[in-house]
Amino acid sequence: MRNGRREEFAAYGWPEEEIPDPQAPETFERSRLDWNERAAPAHARVLEWHRRLIGLRRELPRLAAGTWPDVAFDSEKGWISVQRNGTLLVANLGAKPAHVSLPGGSARWRLEVASSGEIVEPLDGDERVVLPAMTVALFLER
Repeated sequence: MRNGRREEFAAYGWPEEEIPDPQAPETFERSRLDWNERAAPAHARVLEWHRRLIGLRRELPRLAAGTWPDVAFDSEKGWISVQRNGTLLVANLGAKPAHVSLPGGSARWRLEVASSGEIVEPLDGDERVVLPAMTVALFLER
């Protein structure tokens, strides 16, 4: 287990001394959730985000339907979009804002939830949305 973990993390450029030992009790203790942190604003936002996503999966069975998605991406700009069953998930994994075209135009989609408190809006006269860095947004077909 230790050797496999070292090889896996080394492939991502981690120095060997920084790779957590998966069998060490300290690694387990350090990885446990501290539920006292959930009241801190940043932690509360992440917790609410996950609760909202879980709730949407229950409310919208089409999110869980096992059909093949249409995927688009731009590896240089760091964004990916996944469209399936009247849903569109757009993620910007890059360090800069990304301008992402919405399939069928912005009038086809409404923003349901986004990981950032910043508003994701179409550009004037454009069919794209601007996603801040490290942001994900879920759109539903109108």
